[in-house]
Amino acid sequence: MYMTESKKKILSFFYPSNLEYIMKQIGPPPFDIYSISYLLYGPELYKHPVKRESSRRSLELMVRMGILIKSTHIEVRNGMTCRLSRYRLDPLYDITVY
Repeated sequence: MYMTESKKKILSFFYPSNLEYIMKQIGPPPFDIYSISYLLYGPELYKHPVKRESSRRSLELMVRMGILIKSTHIEVRNGMTCRLSRYRLDPLYDITVY
């Protein structure tokens, strides 16, 4: 598996130099799929749900590559209980490689 532009952009969200800006936009890591998709595609994400699915596939591949760690959380959103997958950078991964 190779690093696509989308994967490189997702990795850039975890750079220490970008982390302060990202935390102001969507909060601290770990990030959920919706938050990452919003950063990648902006407000047009609402019009194209397929882009959110594309982000999910990229994140899952990055988990399989050993770059990210996935964790599942139960949260209440809009009065409904839901299971969310959240992703964070593997602490053993050297982010400067890419």
